[in-house]
This record gives sequence, structure tokens and C-alpha cells, in this order.
Amino acid sequence: MGLLFYDVFPDMLKKKAEHPKPAGESIPVEHWSTGDLFHSVADAFWQKKTQGVFPKTMKKDKGSHPLYVVASSNYGLSICPCTSKSPAFLPRWYIPGGVLLRNTGEKKDRTTYVLKKLARPLMKDETVSPAFYWGMFPPEELCEEK
Repeated sequence: MGLLFYDVFPDMLKKKAEHPKPAGESIPVEHWSTGDLFHSVADAFWQKKTQGVFPKTMKKDKGSHPLYVVASSNYGLSICPCTSKSPAFLPRWYIPGGVLLRNTGEKKDRTTYVLKKLARPLMKDETVSPAFYWGMFPPEELCEEK
């Protein structure tokens, strides 16, 4: 009988169990995973991360946009901004309004467009502040508007 991954690395299972993802909490980037959705990420962060491409206009350091984790690996993440306004460019990937997010049961009050064209790398030792956990929505379930 072969060994399972968690038989060899039991601390990995323990590490996951020690870091639940409650709604509204700030969670270290090293515990983020594919499909995680965060809210209240400052526009100043997005301006720096996208080299000024997003958002087009700033609202005196008060604006914020959600963050979606497109993919994750042992080394880092691929993240992108989200918006409630339908983007002018195609394709339009989105999380429909009214769905319940996994892990938290939080209900999305409106459609959230995931701007995959603006995906950027984020190393697991970087910080994003503020970023409050909203829930999880699997990438394979994102809707596409053509």
C-alpha cells in the first residue's frame, strides 16, 4: 500500500486547517488560493500593479476594487482586478450577481466582472492591504459574455 501525500507531509494538512478563511477577514497572501475573491483592495495598489492601466481615474485614495485569484502555485499567484461595470473589451468574464460564494456563503449583490486581461503576478511573500476575504468562486464556473 502506497503512502499518501499527507502521510508524508502531515504538517501541510495541519497548516491548511489552522488557516480558515472567514468572510471579512484579512488573510496572509501565502494562504490565498485559486478562485479566492477579496474586496476593498485600494485603487492605489491596482494603479501600481497595472502600471497605471487600471483604474483609469482615481478617487482621492478612497476608491477600491475587488481582487480575484486566477491561478496559484507554490511560488506565487496570478491576480486580477474586478469591477461592477461591464468592461469595454472582450471577453467579459464575470461572477453573476445573486450567487453564493463558497467557503463563506456570502451572497454577491451584483455582477462582478473579472478583468483577466489585467492579470498580474503576485509573490506569496508580498502584502496586499487592505484585502478582505469575500469567498471563493471557481475559475471554471466564471461566466463568459461574448
